[in-house]
Amino acid sequence: MGYKIYANVKDFESGLGKRKYYDLLQNKYRKKHKVNEHILLIQIYPKNLDFDPKMDSFTHYICFEVNNSPTANGDLHCDFFEESKYVKYIHKGRDSSIDQTYDFLYDYLIKSEQYELKDYDIEVWGENHAPEHNDIEIKMFIAIK
Repeated sequence: MGYKIYANVKDFESGLGKRKYYDLLQNKYRKKHKVNEHILLIQIYPKNLDFDPKMDSFTHYICFEVNNSPTANGDLHCDFFEESKYVKYIHKGRDSSIDQTYDFLYDYLIKSEQYELKDYDIEVWGENHAPEHNDIEIKMFIAIK
């Protein structure tokens, strides 16, 4: 459950994502229904072959995992994702350099292993995540078939 944002990477990283992240941390409804302290960024991509996340808009969810099916509250959205297989990776370093990690994963690793991609990936931000710090860890899960 969380905030749904439709934007390209540039707009999302220009402060829009960070504002929604801090809004979610302060949300009282979150405190009542959360499973843990992790915040998730789920990114859902269109299935166009010419899609470019840096230029084209797509759906981002900044959200938290809930332990039941609460009704969405205010501007919070509630969606469900089926269980899947994932390529897993841990990004270490600055939040702003995660684009390079995505480029490596999508352009090199996944293509060389010939995985068939689903249309989304997930970032798990830990309890002490702070977008402005230089030494963060983000768990990345790229959905595959």
